[in-house]
Amino acid sequence: MIDLFGRQFSRDEIDALCPDITRLAGIRQFREDNGPGSGQRVIRIESGGGLGIELLPDRTCDIGQVWCNGTPFGWIGPIGTPDPSRLRGNQPLSGLMSTCGFDHIRQPEEEGGTQFPQHGSMMHQASTIVAAGPVWEEENCVFRVVAECTQFALDRGGMRLCRTIDVPLGGQSLTLVDEVTVLIKPQPLMAMYHINLGYPLAEPESHLVLDGADLTGECLAQDGVLTRAAGNGRVTTSLSSPRTGAQFSVTFDADQLPVFQTLRNSTPGINLVCLEPATHERRTRAELRRDSALQPASVGAKKRFEIGMHFTPAS
Repeated sequence: MIDLFGRQFSRDEIDALCPDITRLAGIRQFREDNGPGSGQRVIRIESGGGLGIELLPDRTCDIGQVWCNGTPFGWIGPIGTPDPSRLRGNQPLSGLMSTCGFDHIRQPEEEGGTQFPQHGSMMHQASTIVAAGPVWEEENCVFRVVAECTQFALDRGGMRLCRTIDVPLGGQSLTLVDEVTVLIKPQPLMAMYHINLGYPLAEPESHLVLDGADLTGECLAQDGVLTRAAGNGRVTTSLSSPRTGAQFSVTFDADQLPVFQTLRNSTPGINLVCLEPATHERRTRAELRRDSALQPASVGAKKRFEIGMHFTPAS
């Protein structure tokens, strides 16, 4: 059964009441025509349950802004979410989620004569949209976007990303599944999901919890970056605002992403909280390699990451 407009419906009931499900909810694809994002592709998903999501195909099909019943969740910087090719190396990380990897994460580095950009190469790649539309599985419907993109360099090979994003009809959540395949040459595979949250979630009264443990005082009381072990198996971290009632939760597999990193920047005019599941500790490539934590994956090797997000609007 599907929850819509305060009651439950079967698929047959929806089909009888509405000639096309996209009249209730669905997917639109368009291009920006003004400002820093001019010309950039946007995919807008409306769940029919109050959730609106903007995806950015020209940036790895990252997640731009998300609204739930009018409450915004993603942090958007002063220059918006432009095509990365226009930023000349700057990466403001605007939007709810930025993909970091898959050749490198965190600060730019040079290793063995190879330059690795901040947060890696994949976020600078445009994706091909393979599919975008409703998918029925018995009595349940999701709006599904499937995107593919590839990073490549002659001296170190490449990786291909297949990303699937599902938004349930009538829901207030999404599921993101990434499958990354190593191409041409063996190489380390690194990933970090840079989830960026702004007001009304990011404020002095905000609470942060990881798998039942309160991290508010440790992570939000002062600015900076902190890392810790994420735990075991499926874990959930939540940022909430007791004052407004808004809450964001992200669930991920700590066996796939064993490091949980947070960033707090309370500078006036910025006001940002980041939740960042990652594959590797916050150390240099040389340090990771010395400790055998940066082993190359073989050609054809695949790694799968799955992340679930749930949005609770302000009261």
